[in-house]
Amino acid sequence: MERAFRYPVRVEFADTDAAGVAHFSRLLTFIEAAEHAYLKSLGIGVFTDEAGVRSGWPRVDVNFQFRSPMRFGDEGEVAIWLEELGRKSVRYRAELMSAAGRVVCAGTMTNAYVEIGGDFAVKSSEICSSDRQLFLKELERLGGSEV
Repeated sequence: MERAFRYPVRVEFADTDAAGVAHFSRLLTFIEAAEHAYLKSLGIGVFTDEAGVRSGWPRVDVNFQFRSPMRFGDEGEVAIWLEELGRKSVRYRAELMSAAGRVVCAGTMTNAYVEIGGDFAVKSSEICSSDRQLFLKELERLGGSEV
């Protein structure tokens, strides 16, 4: 997608398995890092503690297909964009591409908006109005709509 947020990645030795191939869990870490950078670019925090209210965005669904390997030293980029905005959750679509243009993995992840109590109890909540406005602005830029 041409309007996606883009985040460069490089496979380091610690990202690989005994065969020298980047482990799937590390590829998902690249996608998570891209998501955090994307949220920051929108002005949205990954974890906030404002006015005594702690909130965050835990994953509730992850669905990626792995199509092509990456190895130590390979470079590429993650393209990520907001696909759906709900009352209590967001869904992103992401693709990790090699520098040669191969799709390494692609899929979606859904994150719930939660408030975290003083006892660290996590409770699903409606997305706060300030974050919702920033997401709506992004959806407008992408030509999408709210669900």
